[in-house]
Amino acid sequence: MSTFRHPLVTDLSTGIRIAIPSPLVENDGEPDWLRELTHEYRAQFHPPVTITRQGCAFHLAFGSSFEKRFSLVDYCGLIRRTADYLMLKWFPPREVIDDELFDCGPDGFEEEEWLCGDRGEIRRTAVALNTLVHDRWQRLRDEADPTAIAAQRKVFSAACGYGQPELVMSPEFYKHKYIVKDVLAYRAAAAAAGITGRDATNEDGIAFALEWMAKWKAIFAPTGETYPILNKTLMNLPPGIPAQVLLDLNKFMLPRPITSRLELLTVIRAHKTGQRNIRAFSFATEAQIAEAMRRVSNHLHEDLSPRRWRDVNKAVLFLGDYPDSHHGNVVGLAERSIRWHRDHQDELAERVVVEFGNAKEVAMPPIPLPALEGVRFLATVGEVVQEGADMEHCIAKYATKAVSGHSFLFHVEYQGERASVEVDWYGHVVQACGPKNEDNVATEWGRKALEKWGRGLKKAAPTSTAGTNKFDLP
Repeated sequence: MSTFRHPLVTDLSTGIRIAIPSPLVENDGEPDWLRELTHEYRAQFHPPVTITRQGCAFHLAFGSSFEKRFSLVDYCGLIRRTADYLMLKWFPPREVIDDELFDCGPDGFEEEEWLCGDRGEIRRTAVALNTLVHDRWQRLRDEADPTAIAAQRKVFSAACGYGQPELVMSPEFYKHKYIVKDVLAYRAAAAAAGITGRDATNEDGIAFALEWMAKWKAIFAPTGETYPILNKTLMNLPPGIPAQVLLDLNKFMLPRPITSRLELLTVIRAHKTGQRNIRAFSFATEAQIAEAMRRVSNHLHEDLSPRRWRDVNKAVLFLGDYPDSHHGNVVGLAERSIRWHRDHQDELAERVVVEFGNAKEVAMPPIPLPALEGVRFLATVGEVVQEGADMEHCIAKYATKAVSGHSFLFHVEYQGERASVEVDWYGHVVQACGPKNEDNVATEWGRKALEKWGRGLKKAAPTSTAGTNKFDLP
C-alpha cells in the first residue's frame, strides 16, 4: 500500500531544508494538517525551502525566486514565512483548479501572487512546522555570536516586535563597539538602531545608519542637537514605548525630564496632535493622567486603561477636543472636555437638521433590507437624529455618511435591550452599541445578524477600510 510521506526536513551544515516530496498519495494514518497541506497540490512546481544562518541573520530561501532575511531572535516571523512558502499554490479540498495556471512555473509569478494559501491553513502549517524545526533553529542560533543575539533582542524589543532590525543583522555593525555597548545598555539606543537601520540593506544604507548611531541621542532632538532634559529622559527611558512613538520626540522640546511611561506617552501624543492646552499635558503627573482617564472612561462607559497605548491615545484626543484655553491641570481639563462634549452633541444634531432637514432620506443599500424582527433601518435624517437622542450617543454625526451611502444605520431591539448598529458600504459592521455606548445582548446579536446581511454588499466593494470607534457620547 502506498504511503504518504512527511515533509522532508533535513539538516544542512549551516541550516535546514524543508521539502514536500512527490508523488503525493493520501493515507488516513497521516496527520490532518499534512493531508490538507498536500491536497490538490502540484509539488512538481514547488522547490524546497531552505533556512540557513549566515553570520548575524537567518536567510530563508525559496528555490531561486525569493529570499528574505530574519534576525536571530525573530523565530515567529521566520516560521510564518516558511509556512507561507510551503503553502504556495495550495487549494482547499474539492477546489476546481485551472491547469493553465501552472504553465509558467514559479518564476512566472510575483511573490504576492504566490502567497495565495488560506490564512487559517497557513497558521496551522506554521504550528505544525514548529515541532519539526524549532530545535534545529535554536541550535543554529546558539552557535551565533552571543553579542549579536543580545543586541538583536534589544532592538526587536524596542520595536515592540514589529519590523526587521536590518542594521544589527549586518556584521559591520559589530565593529563599532561603543555603539553596540550603548544599544545593549540603553533602550533608547536600541530604538534608535531600529529606526536608523530599518532600510540598511546595502553598504550605503549601513554607512548612513552607523553615522547617525554615532550620535544617536540627536535622532530624538528637533534641532539635531541633543539637550540635557532629553539626555536624562533617554538614559532612563521606561519600557513599553515603541520606537516609532519615541521618534516623535524630534518634533518638540521636552519641558522636563520624564521617566514615567504614562507621562511620556501622554506628552508625545499631545504634542503630535497639536493640542491647545499643551501645558496641562506636559506637566501632568502619572496619578493625574490616570484620574483624567478614569473620568473619561466613566463618561464614555468604556474601559480605558493607562497601560494600553491606544487608550492613552484615545483619552488625549478626547481631552484635546476642548476648544478653549485651560490653565489648570489635566483632571480639570477632563471635566471641561466632558461638559463640552455633552453640549456639543446637541449643537451637532441641530446642524445636521439645518443642513439636510428631518425629512431628508438617506441612501438605500444596493441590496434588500434585512428581514429580521427587531431590526429597523434608519431611513431619514430625522430618524438618525432621534436615535442619537433616545440612545444618548452621537449617531447623529454619521447622518452625512448615511446620506452619501457610505454607512447604513440600524436600530436593533433584542431580548428587551436596544442597540444602534452601523454597517459600512463594504458590508462590515463598524460599530454596535447600546444606550450610552454600553454593550448588551442587543449589540452582540445585532452585530452578528447585520454582519451576515452585509455579506451581500461585499461583492460590490471587496476591500474594507472600516474603523472601530464607537459613537461619541453626549
